[in-house]
Amino acid sequence: MNSPSFRQEFAEFFRYIRRPALSPRKPSRGGGNGWWKDWAPATSLGRMLQWAGCLWVINIFVFAPIALLVANKTGAAHRIDINNIPFLTAVLWAPVAEELLFRYSLRRPQLSFWLIPLMAWVVITGPELHSIVLLLLVLMLIVMLDVWRLTTNEHALKWRWRVHYRKFFPLVFHGSVLVFAGLHLWNFRFGEINWWLLPLLVLPQWFTGMVLGWMRVRDGISTSIFLHMIFNSGPILLVWFLLQFSPELATT
Repeated sequence: MNSPSFRQEFAEFFRYIRRPALSPRKPSRGGGNGWWKDWAPATSLGRMLQWAGCLWVINIFVFAPIALLVANKTGAAHRIDINNIPFLTAVLWAPVAEELLFRYSLRRPQLSFWLIPLMAWVVITGPELHSIVLLLLVLMLIVMLDVWRLTTNEHALKWRWRVHYRKFFPLVFHGSVLVFAGLHLWNFRFGEINWWLLPLLVLPQWFTGMVLGWMRVRDGISTSIFLHMIFNSGPILLVWFLLQFSPELATT
């Protein structure tokens, strides 16, 4: 089977977000729900780079100007010090912790009752020693539950609950994306607050979250994590490059 072109995949994504569903999975992924399939991406690095590039272009030229306009209107300022960007936090910690919090349980709804509270605490706490240990323990437990086949996939739900979950999955999917985007409002300090404008500040995270959610559902959690890592690394490497060779541009 020939792999679809990026244009075909892009069109597939827009069809999906109109009506998110738990199926079909990506054909090259194969059937079954083994833990190795969730953690071994079926999307190539080249295709992930294409998606990251697409997200950068759309966010920079479509959503970023809107967010900048709103920031000027509300007096919002980013909390991150451009001269002291936490590279490892943005490229390693945030993708793993945020994907487990917002997207892992999309296909493992039984785990959401304990996974989401634990991962919310991990994300809020940040990369401290105790939260890193907890994150590692959560990862080990997830794999163990999947290996032992203990209520870790949607097919283990009782039939009536599975029917309900599939019915309301579009709300679950888009709800997780909105909460993911809303979390990034904490990256700003606000002056004059016009609450109705605030969602426009996180349009880039909203659109990126939909792509990451789609990747997680059709391929696996590892694909959304790796794409998240690549996506975060691009702007940070660009800022680092500017700070090294053209600091006046980075601080304007």
